[in-house]
Amino acid sequence: MICRFPYLESGFLLEKINGDGIWGFNNLMDSEFVFLPSQVLILRCHQHADALTAARAVKQHKSVVVDTEQMDAAAAQRLLDFVAGAVDAIDGNAERLGENSFLFTPHQVQVSRMDSAVE
Repeated sequence: MICRFPYLESGFLLEKINGDGIWGFNNLMDSEFVFLPSQVLILRCHQHADALTAARAVKQHKSVVVDTEQMDAAAAQRLLDFVAGAVDAIDGNAERLGENSFLFTPHQVQVSRMDSAVE
């Protein structure tokens, strides 16, 4: 079953998969399939091994907020370099949220930044 929704960008369809009640957006311009709802993983990193957890989550189409506040600066930089490289390899996105927090997203997720007006 395929349904078109006018509020979606052209080229996207909402499809029911195999009659099992799972719906997802299918980008006709890209062969990948994204299931809904989206997931966001908040990862408070303590060791370099957490980098692999973050990279795998983005590869599985999850957005990941990485918090490196509990790590020393050198270890945090190595972790972030690894995750950023892995995310870049799959055409994902990286955004710095704060001094020690970063957002990594798969390529299907668009991130917009809007600063509030200061009065």
